[in-house]
Amino acid sequence: MQALASLAANAATQEAKTRFRRLRRNFVLLSVTGLFGLTAYTLLITAGVHSLWMQTGSFLAASLLGALGFAFAAVIPFAVMRFISWREEKRLAKLRRARMLATTAAIGLLPRIFGSKTGLAAVAAGVFAFYMMNRPPDDDSA
Repeated sequence: MQALASLAANAATQEAKTRFRRLRRNFVLLSVTGLFGLTAYTLLITAGVHSLWMQTGSFLAASLLGALGFAFAAVIPFAVMRFISWREEKRLAKLRRARMLATTAAIGLLPRIFGSKTGLAAVAAGVFAFYMMNRPPDDDSA
């Protein structure tokens, strides 16, 4: 039994090391990618403002037009985020109403179920199953 525990601990340690190496590698690669993306974004903004400057003849007007465009672009992700949040709240409210209806129906059936021993055993089994599904996980690491 001791050898099996040692083997399991070794496998878990190796897996943790592998995951940490992969996480570190992905962090470095994503940082470099983000740096290149930020550089490209900055150059794109600069080129856009320069192009507007050449067309309008005024650096201030070109900068204001660029800032207005980016302010408008910043509103779009916010609007999408609000729409997704609204849809999620709507879904959760519908789920809450369905649970309330199921609870009300179950409470309404309790007198009929408790009238027989078979019904009482079914309720006890259902309560036990509900408890087992919703209990907090055993945490032996603490």
